[in-house]
Amino acid sequence: GEVDTLLEFSVGKGHPGIQWTSGMLYTQQQYEQYKQRAAAKVTKEQERLAALRAREELPLVYMDVSIDGQPAGRMEFVLFTDVSPLAAENMRRMCTGEVSAQHTLKGANFYRIIDQFIDQTGVNVGAALGGMFKDDPEGLVLKHDRRGLLSVANGGHDTNTGHFSILMGPAPHLNTHYVVFGEMVSGWDTAVAINRLSQGKPNNELIGSRSAVITDVGQARRGTPVPESVIKAGLVGGQ
Repeated sequence: GEVDTLLEFSVGKGHPGIQWTSGMLYTQQQYEQYKQRAAAKVTKEQERLAALRAREELPLVYMDVSIDGQPAGRMEFVLFTDVSPLAAENMRRMCTGEVSAQHTLKGANFYRIIDQFIDQTGVNVGAALGGMFKDDPEGLVLKHDRRGLLSVANGGHDTNTGHFSILMGPAPHLNTHYVVFGEMVSGWDTAVAINRLSQGKPNNELIGSRSAVITDVGQARRGTPVPESVIKAGLVGGQ
């Protein structure tokens, strides 16, 4: 369940280069008390995500995923068009396919999966905004401090296109380098199922896999439109 998953993603994973580990021993009573605290934490987080999902001014999009040809569930994301309008609007358009048949995440595979770090996907057709776009300044300020956040994947400053990562946990080393532009509000089990494909691989990292595929995408809520003037100003080189 959700508590067990929280416990799993709260502890570190071993590494072949580490020949020892350290920790503490707990009584069964202490462990049960910890699980109770974890359950309370899960409830509080579910309430926070429900409130975020209910924000009518922000877009709500979804992705259906298959793993090895079998349905693996749906993930829903709220996009932060209020803070990261460029990255969020690009994602929204990639989920609606409104720009072209090529500018869609449907059919994309999760090509870079790192255990308890990221599920990364995207398409190599350029941005749905009309070209490569700049970093959202306010989105760069947002912290990579929890699971489920959407973070732009790029080749450096102001090189954003159609690639992104779903965070599996806090990743503070990404702060100020990559724009945070949305958050998963349902479907965590699907993200975990994708992430587990990396377990047992060299360094618990799976590169270039076609096992996990986005089979469908869409928009459940439009949200407040991002002004075209903001988008045009955000394109690199005024494309």
